[in-house]
Amino acid sequence: MLKITEHAIKRYIERIEKCSFIEAECKIREIYLNGKIIAKKRKQIALQYNNAILIIENEGSFTTVKTVEHINFNSWWKVCK
Repeated sequence: MLKITEHAIKRYIERIEKCSFIEAECKIREIYLNGKIIAKKRKQIALQYNNAILIIENEGSFTTVKTVEHINFNSWWKVCK
């Protein structure tokens, strides 16, 4: 089951594309389905699709999208490659 936090939706709108909450949620789901894993760090996974990166956590049968970053943002996934 995929859960998308309100924080992640707001960050998508702020950092990737200006759109409505519903459109952002749909686009995050598309990134989740079509993205590729670029890094793992403990419970966190970075998924990339186009210019967006999802930071997700798996907890049992639940997957939670915690936040969304732009590909140019320097963070832990760049050193994990």
